[in-house]
Amino acid sequence: MTDRRIDDLLVGAVDLHCHSGPSVMPRRLNHVEAIKDAEAAGLRAILFKDHYYSVTPVAELLKETMNPRFSS
Repeated sequence: MTDRRIDDLLVGAVDLHCHSGPSVMPRRLNHVEAIKDAEAAGLRAILFKDHYYSVTPVAELLKETMNPRFSS
């Protein structure tokens, strides 16, 4: 698959399994970086997950402070 075709497949997609941080486990990127990357790729939504705490309060804070073009 070409890079362009992969890019096209991401437009409108939903990431159903994103373990970004902060978290008790090390993560490659934080929630803000994940949102920015997802928006740049044209994703419609991302679902933050964590095995140790509820991400709901974090998602609400991110919606209020970042105003992403998609919502949780």
